Amino acid sequence: MNRLLSLVLVIFLALTLAGCKIIDLPLLNKDTPTATEDEELKYKIDKVILSKGYQSLEQKVEVIKKNNEVSLIVSVGLLESSGVEVEQIVKIGNVINIHIVNESDEENLQLVVPQIILDLKNAKSINMDEIKFNLINENFKPIEVKFGLNEVINKIVNDYKLTANSSPNISLSKDEDKLIWNMNYASIFDSNNLETPLVNLSVQVDANSGDVLESKKGLISSYIDHGHIMDYAAERYILYKKTFKESEEAEIESLWYFDIKNNKKTQVYQTHKDIVSAEFSPNTKNIGVLEDNGTAKEIYLVSRDEKKAFKPLFKDNLIPALARWYSNDKLYILQSDEKLSKIYSYDLLSSKEELVSTIDKNITDMRIYDRHFLLMEPIENSSNKSIFHTRDFKALTLIDNGFMPRYINKNLLAYLKNSEENDRNSLIIYDMKHHKEYDQVDADSLSISSIPGDKLLVVEKNQSVNDFAIYEYSTKNKDLNFITKINSDNIYLDKKKNFLYVDLMVPFEANKSEIIFSVDITKLSKILP
Repeated sequence: MNRLLSLVLVIFLALTLAGCKIIDLPLLNKDTPTATEDEELKYKIDKVILSKGYQSLEQKVEVIKKNNEVSLIVSVGLLESSGVEVEQIVKIGNVINIHIVNESDEENLQLVVPQIILDLKNAKSINMDEIKFNLINENFKPIEVKFGLNEVINKIVNDYKLTANSSPNISLSKDEDKLIWNMNYASIFDSNNLETPLVNLSVQVDANSGDVLESKKGLISSYIDHGHIMDYAAERYILYKKTFKESEEAEIESLWYFDIKNNKKTQVYQTHKDIVSAEFSPNTKNIGVLEDNGTAKEIYLVSRDEKKAFKPLFKDNLIPALARWYSNDKLYILQSDEKLSKIYSYDLLSSKEELVSTIDKNITDMRIYDRHFLLMEPIENSSNKSIFHTRDFKALTLIDNGFMPRYINKNLLAYLKNSEENDRNSLIIYDMKHHKEYDQVDADSLSISSIPGDKLLVVEKNQSVNDFAIYEYSTKNKDLNFITKINSDNIYLDKKKNFLYVDLMVPFEANKSEIIFSVDITKLSKILP
């Protein structure tokens, strides 16, 4: 009987429990954690970039917030890839998982660092400051590199004792299972060889062992002398000054010229004063020298062939600010203060000066071409100056506000014009015959100089302070043609030889002296394989 009652009781309890739900059991509910729900996020791919920058090979995600919108820049790491896709984006708690698929089209495979730029569509309610990202590689594993780009660059600079004024061209290649850094430097200094100071260098480095597999140097330059270029008679002579420290308190400055045809250097003048400027006469037989004796400037005239100098004696109390050649035997001299400027001529044959004009302006520069004169007057708080044209110094015609005017021919002149809004220098070509702008060149120019054939040599401003882009501008076709890049803005072009003559501070010398050297343009831009 007792057994029967026990069996009935067990059956009753089982039926009672079967009729209850789990939520009706508060003790079980109380200690059981709630599971985190997966949330699939909507997104839109803006761009996929197969980058070959190689600066960073790590997987990472960068968050960009703008106007309550959230964008992501996803760097996938180093891959052999023809493209990548985002399969899905899922948020689990404070972790966002980005599922990525690598595309492997055999014909288009490259060693790249893919970057995905995307917009998250439903991310306004997400506190991105608390989010962590996880890249889920669905069908690939990023390639590991033991020696990164910066490590390899530092190794090359140290091992080869180079002073690199520009970054190398870089590529990453694969030879069977070996990853190779290919580093190509153009126009860098070789501190071991001043006779050929500028070289091209090509180096291959094993990306995982750091071993140099192959290296080659290409000689592209020839040393001319230490010194600072003062004038350049196109394709004939380079006029330059050298400074020698005679004692702790005294320096000697000497004037030299380099004969381009026979590669010969000749000293023509020496002084204890500071040579401010020196300029060849049109026929290059004489040199006009402006010196500063510490209290005022003085003019000396030097015969190039005879290597003799004399100081002109002026009847007026003439204190020159600058001197320009008008002809082979006549010099124009500017004397100027803040309110009044006087222009004199000096005849070498008669040894006489003459007052040409008195101008009620503060003229600070003057350019002369075939009886045409350009006069420059400063503008307060501006990089530009007022540029005037005249033929008789009586009627002055304002051309424009700008700086660095250069005659191209008797009808065309060029000058730079600075925009204070964006600090860019436009190149303006002006037609003096028709009194209007002939052309405006879209190049942020640093300097210009006239070259034969009614052309200009244009040096573009350098934002990276490493190397300068050099162009040739043709007035006939109104086009700007790239020549090369080089690590100086003080350059001169020899069209016949296809050479550049470069004046540059030596970066690896403690006293930062200047050197002058020639560069073969045909070799400058060539990178060795």
